[in-house]
Amino acid sequence: MKIFNIEKFIKEHGCLEVTNAFAFGKEDSLNDDGLYSPRIFGESSREMVEKFGYIKLNATIIHPAMYDMLIKVKSVFKHCFTGDKKYIIVDGELIEDDNGKSGIGWFHQNYNSINFDKYKTNKNEKLVKFLKDKSNVFITKFIVIPRKFREFTTDNGMRHEDEITGLYKKLLGRISSGKSDNEFMKKLLQDSSKDQVIQQSINVIYNHFLDLLKAKEGHFRANLISKRIDNNARLVANARPDIPINCIGVPWHVLLNVFDVFVVGFLRDRDLAEDYLDKLGLKNAHDSDIASHLYSIFQNSDTYTKNEKGKREIWVALLKEMFEYHKELRVTCKRDPAWSKGSYVAGKPVIIPDNAYHVIVNAQVYKPFGGDSFSTDLSAVELDTDVLISNYDYNIIFDKVQVFKKTSNIFRFKEYHGK
Repeated sequence: MKIFNIEKFIKEHGCLEVTNAFAFGKEDSLNDDGLYSPRIFGESSREMVEKFGYIKLNATIIHPAMYDMLIKVKSVFKHCFTGDKKYIIVDGELIEDDNGKSGIGWFHQNYNSINFDKYKTNKNEKLVKFLKDKSNVFITKFIVIPRKFREFTTDNGMRHEDEITGLYKKLLGRISSGKSDNEFMKKLLQDSSKDQVIQQSINVIYNHFLDLLKAKEGHFRANLISKRIDNNARLVANARPDIPINCIGVPWHVLLNVFDVFVVGFLRDRDLAEDYLDKLGLKNAHDSDIASHLYSIFQNSDTYTKNEKGKREIWVALLKEMFEYHKELRVTCKRDPAWSKGSYVAGKPVIIPDNAYHVIVNAQVYKPFGGDSFSTDLSAVELDTDVLISNYDYNIIFDKVQVFKKTSNIFRFKEYHGK
């Protein structure tokens, strides 16, 4: 039987301590010792996925996994931890006594006096043996997961933080409250009660992760059974008579996300890329950082255009040049729910320079949908260049292709997932 060794993990991975419950400082700068600190959790996309931090608890508490196991061994331990009842230790057993004591601190101090063999059964024999080693049960530090898995977002100037970050903040607040110089607070926060408050916070965080992992909505089953398409966006489609039948109008920020692989490749391979990178402030950025930046623009286009004046026009110019160079690029729309082959349409991307969240198709293409706005899944498609006839007009609807030239070839689709 093994349990996650926090001290060993911190040492092997060089984790740094988080001490500040306030993640942001003056002028929205990231605090150096906060929960989004670049020093602790890295600056590049790869570092923000890999780098953990830790919180020093300033108390000795029970490992949250062992907390549940101890309660399963005997319910008497739960009453001891919560302080519901008071106990003394007689011949290695916890005996209820009105003059006794309880709490996490008392349990830790008297742990070696408890004879766990007296609570042993055929079912918990291995667990009881594991509990005899005190180092397996108690912790003084707690791991903070990488920033990438709890990243904050902004919407119309409002910042939204992940639930787990809020739980880490609450833990840091409860730890710092025990450092008060006020005599009244010192009496109020006795060792046992302070330990219990911190233990409750740790248990809540631990149970939060368990909830994310279990059931159909949990991490493992959701990833195993869910259907996912990379380079995809979900939008509403509208019709206009002036857009060509072989074209689909798509907002600029959506195109950045859908064609992110091509955008990054275009910035790396083209002669004029240095100029674009310099104007966009991405000159020293890694490929993965640029891709993350494109997704961030897609998620927060209004905030981006408000704070980064003039950069939208640069992105639009870049997309225009990219589509002129990569004539084989197309976008596909799938009506949700899909009723027939007519629920699918593909066409040449036309850039909409507004922060809209809809696509525009020709009225004839739109007609089969009954005249109402319909929700669509938008994906990136690359035509097979062996059969691409760029000098002639063409119309693509689902798997039926009309090329205005006598040829037995048709366009063949391959979904592009950036892999």
